[in-house]
Amino acid sequence: MKQKDTKIRHCCLLLFVCICLSFDCQAQNLGKKIVLGSGGGQPEYFVASLPKNSTSVFEKLKIQVFGGYWTSANLGENTYYISTRDGLKINREQHGGSTSRYALLVYDNGDSYDFVIKVTSSYPSFFIRAWKIAGKNVSGIQELPISDYDPTGKVNVTAQFPVNRIFITSAQGHIGLGTDPDTDYRLSVNGKIRAKEVKVEIANWPDYVFEPDYELRKLDEVEAYVKDHKHLPEIPSATEIEKDGLNLAEMNLLLLKKVEELTLYLMEERKARQKLEQRLVAVEATERN
Repeated sequence: MKQKDTKIRHCCLLLFVCICLSFDCQAQNLGKKIVLGSGGGQPEYFVASLPKNSTSVFEKLKIQVFGGYWTSANLGENTYYISTRDGLKINREQHGGSTSRYALLVYDNGDSYDFVIKVTSSYPSFFIRAWKIAGKNVSGIQELPISDYDPTGKVNVTAQFPVNRIFITSAQGHIGLGTDPDTDYRLSVNGKIRAKEVKVEIANWPDYVFEPDYELRKLDEVEAYVKDHKHLPEIPSATEIEKDGLNLAEMNLLLLKKVEELTLYLMEERKARQKLEQRLVAVEATERN
């Protein structure tokens, strides 16, 4: 009896080891590390297929690519979110790095689209992972193995489906919402911004306009300038604004300066009017006498 129990325990242990090895082998086959030198060529790697546009399509695909170039310049990750229901849609988020060494390609494979990561330049160093929700009434999400891809006989339709850039950050932390980040600005937005409050830190607030030594332009000079340039002095022209955009901080300073100058003009006008009124009163008094 003891020998029989021992054999059963050994069999169970062996089965457990086999299951563990099976899961370990499966885990090792998931994802794909790409590290190539200058002569590595431009291989392509198959990620997954999704059926073409149909109201019965339920699959969703997520692809992550970490890294890019051998150096730390591409120390970041790109994530693609893909669905083919009601037409192929690809959304992309980028957290640091870039796609300078690879590209996401889409191939027409008859009844389905093949999604492929292609090496596009020398010295790539990145890792691919992908997950797919397999279809209707499927619980959980399946991580996918990445394999070599042969595009022979398939049609590259990548250009037909532009990638919707949701959120992009550069390696230096510059942010783009709906657009690539501009390295001259910390935040670039392709669209409207709504907020409860915006605080802009500004130096050189133009209270200096009210200093006694401030030289206020003569109104005749302002009038001549406006006739020649069709805008106020120091204020950007319509052409400049259309080309370079509007700097809110700078424009607020300029507008306040013009308001303060206008206040000075009104104060001078009031003084001049008061003098005229006083002279008029004096003239009227003389005439009555």
